[in-house]
Amino acid sequence: MNMFKKIAVILGVALLLFSGTVQAVQIIPDCDPSLPPSQEGACGADKLIILAKNFIKFLLYITIPLAAIMIVWGGFIIMTAGGSEEKVKKGKTIITGTVIGVAIALGAWLIISTITKFFLK
Repeated sequence: MNMFKKIAVILGVALLLFSGTVQAVQIIPDCDPSLPPSQEGACGADKLIILAKNFIKFLLYITIPLAAIMIVWGGFIIMTAGGSEEKVKKGKTIITGTVIGVAIALGAWLIISTITKFFLK
């Protein structure tokens, strides 16, 4: 099975397992685009910040379970390497890439959360 098929299978399983959690996140904030931006309930810069925060929160709900699956996959490749340096290197690359990806996702969440708290008091 090539790499793209493996990724598709992993994404499919993860989405099925965590679909209830993902559906619970409301991404688009409630606002009325017909109102002027200065009026209460209108779509303005504050709603854009809330949209970004909700989108990153949604991505984190998907990223964390996928990261766990990918770390286990990388560990499995290392454990079944049978002395092959190439497979050990591949497993380490998967784990390293996953940890870096999670760090980037959490950093994005931290930045957006800080901006939200600063501007939307």
